[in-house]
Amino acid sequence: MNKTAYPYGKKSNKLRLIKYIIYSIMSISTTLTMTMDLHTVSVSSSNRFVKFLAEFRESIHGFSIIWLILVLVFFNIYRSFFEKKNFVWKKGIFIIALFFASWMLLGKSYSAVASWDLIFADWFQIFKSVILFTGYLSIFYIAVDLIFDFFHSGRIENLYPLSNILVKRISGEGSVIFPWLVILICWIPWLIISYPAILPWDTMNQIYQSAGIIELTNYHPILITYLFKLFLIIGKLFGSDNVGIFIFAAFQVLFFAYALSLSLKLMKMSSIPDKVRLIMLFFYCFVPYYPCNAVTLGKDTTYSIFLFVFTLINIYLIMNRAKIDHDSFLIHGMFLSALFCIFSRNNGIFVIIPSLAGLMLVLKQYRNKILIMILTLIILYSAFLFVILPKMNISQVKVQDVFSVPFQQTARYLKTYPSDITDQEAEAIDRILEYNKIAENYNPESSDPVKSLYRQNARADDFINYFHAWFTMFMRHPSVYIQATLNNTYGYFYPDEPGKSEDYVFWGIKSYLTTDKVNLYNPEKLNDARSILFQIIYTFRVFPGISMLSSIGFHVWLLILSFSYLIMIHQYHYIIGLIPSILSLFVCFLSPINTYSRYAWPIIFLTPLVIFICIPTCREPIIKEK
Repeated sequence: MNKTAYPYGKKSNKLRLIKYIIYSIMSISTTLTMTMDLHTVSVSSSNRFVKFLAEFRESIHGFSIIWLILVLVFFNIYRSFFEKKNFVWKKGIFIIALFFASWMLLGKSYSAVASWDLIFADWFQIFKSVILFTGYLSIFYIAVDLIFDFFHSGRIENLYPLSNILVKRISGEGSVIFPWLVILICWIPWLIISYPAILPWDTMNQIYQSAGIIELTNYHPILITYLFKLFLIIGKLFGSDNVGIFIFAAFQVLFFAYALSLSLKLMKMSSIPDKVRLIMLFFYCFVPYYPCNAVTLGKDTTYSIFLFVFTLINIYLIMNRAKIDHDSFLIHGMFLSALFCIFSRNNGIFVIIPSLAGLMLVLKQYRNKILIMILTLIILYSAFLFVILPKMNISQVKVQDVFSVPFQQTARYLKTYPSDITDQEAEAIDRILEYNKIAENYNPESSDPVKSLYRQNARADDFINYFHAWFTMFMRHPSVYIQATLNNTYGYFYPDEPGKSEDYVFWGIKSYLTTDKVNLYNPEKLNDARSILFQIIYTFRVFPGISMLSSIGFHVWLLILSFSYLIMIHQYHYIIGLIPSILSLFVCFLSPINTYSRYAWPIIFLTPLVIFICIPTCREPIIKEK
């Protein structure tokens, strides 16, 4: 009996040893993602193996007891996860983890050297990248699997309810008034300290336009410009421009807070646990993106708030595909929010129309109403764009803004391969952009310097010749075009990219003209309070854990996770509720600046709804409660 059992035991021990070796490699690789430097290291040695070991040693910074503890912790996590009885390998989760791991490597490289050279420069860099990739892939696979399992198992629904009646009320039970008041109480200090409001550069440009100081254009939507004009007139009645702008900010705060409280009410109607709603309320009250942007005036804030309302109504309708008694109120609300979206940001129509078209696929009883809504919005926007603005002699969107991606690709090509271009190609480019300045103006993370070289007299046939040259250059060096696009967008997919600190949130009044027609200023008596609040905002941005709530890439990852989860559980019609967020990401991808917070505000504002739609109870009809 011992003789028959011994070989079996020996085989089992070998298999366990192999597993433990694999777990060790994974745990060490995951720890090295925090301790290994991906930068190139150069060590002189005639012996290749000695050179390899020396460079590898120089790349690691792991002399700490903390790293030993982390290796042991990760080893135990991997062993427990992969040896559990119900473990099943899931290809879909592996693909998601693969995607995230790839962006972590690309992000590290582009953030450091504005190219993928830290990954592919030589065999040693590839070796280090493989180690880091293994570590990221291993931990992301487990993280994604646990997140999906948490939602799919329904454990979120089994959280103990809160017993305190007041806490239940403020988290959305009953009237929307309670959470609305809580949000307002938390935001009022921001409103007062920021008096009259936070006014970024583009906003001040619109204010100058509204006062007739500079030319009126639709480059910044004139709807918002005329709103500023209205509130400046109101301010004049009180003898102060500050008062008018403050009233505008107060109205925005009231409306945005009410919209957020409506989302908490919807969560309550969907049987989302009290604790989850309370966490979401905390999110609305204290994550700086919300209160800070609530008191920030401008086209992007207005657009993001109305897109939030539009998406909230969409999700409610998707969740209740049967007949709803108060559908006219919802349809009117959706139309008005859509109308404000397309007139408050010039690319808003490219988000709204596809979102409405998607709704037609799942809301059969509303197809005629939605089709009429789509046609009405297109007619109104077209009439505004092609009839009203020309009659008012108001200039529109700059042509060069549409071509951020190809212009940036051309610039990187000329920077990388200045001698590998024909005279015919150079001439074609020069008819669109000032050829001799392109390479000098190239900024890997912003296409604005290159777009500034656009020749306003360019004709349609010039563009045809330009894109012919653009394509032939692409065929010679396709990697340059890929790298140009990655370099200008990686921050939207890389959670560890903080972006420029001044772009995290806007602050103060960005006046850039001296004029007696507009007098806006921050009172000096509030300087200390503003400084304290400013430091709190930026401490939040760097504090471990919660700092990710300030990361654009993290919010994009949450969107990707929600999208993937709905596909994996075959709830395809709920993906329609994610279309506004997905298209907003696409807009960021085509935008001129990498990791620019105001471009990503729509995605960040919609994150709670993106998470909410993945909770199982939210996918049950709630018509019973109006």
